[in-house]
Amino acid sequence: MTIWQAALLGIIQGLTEFLPVSSSGHLVIFQQLFGISESALTFDVVIHLATLVAIFIFFGRSLFKVTRREWFLVALGTIPAVIVGVVFKDQIKALFANDKLVGLELILSGFINFYTDRRLKQPQTPTETANALPMGHQVTWQKSVMIGIAQAIAIVPGISRSGSTVAAGVGLGISREAAFRFSFLLAIPALLGAGVLEFIDVVQTGSLGVSVPILAVGSLTALVSGVLSLGLFKYVINKAKLAWFGWYCVALGVVVLFIQFR
Repeated sequence: MTIWQAALLGIIQGLTEFLPVSSSGHLVIFQQLFGISESALTFDVVIHLATLVAIFIFFGRSLFKVTRREWFLVALGTIPAVIVGVVFKDQIKALFANDKLVGLELILSGFINFYTDRRLKQPQTPTETANALPMGHQVTWQKSVMIGIAQAIAIVPGISRSGSTVAAGVGLGISREAAFRFSFLLAIPALLGAGVLEFIDVVQTGSLGVSVPILAVGSLTALVSGVLSLGLFKYVINKAKLAWFGWYCVALGVVVLFIQFR
């Protein structure tokens, strides 16, 4: 892996991890496009941790104000993804080699964004208007599980984790601010878990696989692009402009399918 490839993969990871366009789908596409057969395990660990740090930087001190009940809801919402990831680990890995499926799922992500965009543009109900309440009062344990199921489905490459969880949140009547916040609190254990699993693989191989400069460049670009994408996604949700990403996902999915079926 070259420095430029590391920078590119870091930017892709940082941007697409938080924007509703599927980081896994983009990683599959760009690795094939630039002839990167597979990124080194250590590199995967580093860029996952860099995007995790981006969440802490973006939310800052407000993370210290998250209540124990809210962390409990996050833990509860994480369970579906853990179950799916453990039980169907081998099947999920196989899906990353299926480019046709990635194209179809990207189109599905586009329609998820269209749904969220339309939902956000609808007049708020009295319940939603009153949802200036803290996130922990809006998200019940039932809603946390439903949003967690949406996150579990998004393990499939091509389906956006952030897009699916935010869509589930606003669909359940949670305010856009609370849906955004809960979605990215859910990302903390998801990214941490992915990093830990990959780190275990690194320890078993006993080799870094890439040089320190490559790790530094990849992590830096992932961190910076991650913080920027979080700010952009928050702006897009507040302005109800998710249709932008909907059209992008549909167009990219169609291109992928066209290439695969030609």
